[in-house]
Amino acid sequence: MANIYLGDNIKPYLSNNIWRYMTLDKFINLLETQTLFFTPLESYAKTDPFEGFQPKACLEQFIKTRNDSTQLPRVVASQLSADSEFGSIIQEADRKFKEMYLDMIKGTKVNCWHMNNHESEAMWKLYSENNKGICISTKISSLLNSIDITNLTKDIHIGKVKYLDFFSEKLTPEDYVINNDPLSPLLKRKSYEHENEIRLYIAHDVGEPIKPESINVNIATLIENIYISPYSDSLFESSVKAICTKFLPTKTFIGKSNLLDGHLELLNLFNPRTT
Repeated sequence: MANIYLGDNIKPYLSNNIWRYMTLDKFINLLETQTLFFTPLESYAKTDPFEGFQPKACLEQFIKTRNDSTQLPRVVASQLSADSEFGSIIQEADRKFKEMYLDMIKGTKVNCWHMNNHESEAMWKLYSENNKGICISTKISSLLNSIDITNLTKDIHIGKVKYLDFFSEKLTPEDYVINNDPLSPLLKRKSYEHENEIRLYIAHDVGEPIKPESINVNIATLIENIYISPYSDSLFESSVKAICTKFLPTKTFIGKSNLLDGHLELLNLFNPRTT
């Protein structure tokens, strides 16, 4: 049976609030299928072509370690022309090694959450369509408890994403080795630091078809609160609430985000006092 593995860098945050912002169709899919959707990293190539890659310093060390294990034939090969038989063999091995690395990156499947004590205006804008978005909030511990471990066929890892300058010459293994895995998909560039991401991931077996995967969850355990986009209209709000009543217990909070509310209360502070 497969298991869930908590990275050391996530353990201090198990009681923290996490948020998943999504479009209505993805929200309905979650409710109907009662599954978490894991997306292959190749799907993010257009928005972030560095997804799954490691920083330059990490890859240089990884490649050096790999080359050191075959140092003798490589020294010999360096004395031969590329089109010689032995030189061609070494070049072909390098090509296949690169292909395996890319296949591993592209096929790794992830399910992503935003960690924050509060809602994020930026995340609403990023993950809503036509101001019609949904956000579910929970705790990391609730997320883990919601997963149906009895039906897992592959191990799930969870960790906190670390944001680095991928081309910094000052990086050390302490910077880029996360949870003892130098090739984990838990490294992203500094430009994405606003995401403050918690990531569940399933490693890819090189050579297998690259495709999404869904993991069974108990949505009543998973979902603590549901927030409706602060930019949506009343019709969208009532539709979401109607959908939720079919799938969720009544104790679940369902309501419109108050991100845009409260300013009038501040203005009322200027009202003259009454005696």
